[in-house]
Amino acid sequence: SGSVIPHQTLQDLIKVCTDHSVWLVSDETYEYFTYDGAVHKSPHASNGVVNIFSLSKSYGLAGWRVGYVAYPPALHDVMLKAQDTLVTNCPIISQKVAIAALKVGSSWVRDKVKTLLSAREAIYEAIEPLNPVKSKGAFYYMIKIPSVLDEIETIGLLAQKYNLLFTPGSAFGMPGYLRVAFGAVSPEESEEVGMRMMKGMSEMVRAGLRLTFDLQSSIPLASGREGNWGLLDGEEKLIAKESSEINRLRSAEGNEIAIEEDD
Repeated sequence: SGSVIPHQTLQDLIKVCTDHSVWLVSDETYEYFTYDGAVHKSPHASNGVVNIFSLSKSYGLAGWRVGYVAYPPALHDVMLKAQDTLVTNCPIISQKVAIAALKVGSSWVRDKVKTLLSAREAIYEAIEPLNPVKSKGAFYYMIKIPSVLDEIETIGLLAQKYNLLFTPGSAFGMPGYLRVAFGAVSPEESEEVGMRMMKGMSEMVRAGLRLTFDLQSSIPLASGREGNWGLLDGEEKLIAKESSEINRLRSAEGNEIAIEEDD
């Protein structure tokens, strides 16, 4: 989700796990990707905590397929047994690149993360009317789609019409959502991508409204009178009005977000 867990919450988790003899495994993949003053803290304890680090994200080494694990001494023999059964291992060249990155330190990475700020804000402005959570970590947002729409079909629509590529939320345990990443959007591209996002989100909402009315058109009126919802006068005007209202929802700061309509 991109959420950054507060330090006190981590301490509480460690205590709960310790009290119940449960191992706490922490994913540290996005340890340096934090925004808005958020601070990442890795859980630590003399026993009961395993930290998994990936240089693919934290040091921009995607494709080199290298990371490392920090674990208590009590697990050493068990970890060696697990490694001994692996038929493939990290190439030596990848290990040397990883060591060099760790020697350089996190300052290089943190400077690169700052270049994502403009894309982060441009995309959030485009999706803000949908009331998403503005996560303070990683480099993506989760967007709730209209419940009547299919994830994969929605992804296809946005890709074909607006050259926007999303991943289905169901792949991350969040069905009914789309994940949009801004890690590969340069500062120079931010404004243009943001505009396409606005148009794409507007199209997605309109598609949801149209399908909702299509579904309602087959349901007789609850009053028992003859006729269907689809036969009501002014349906198209109502759809247009609803779309307009959604497109002009005010942001949390009180600024209107005007979304350009398609021709």
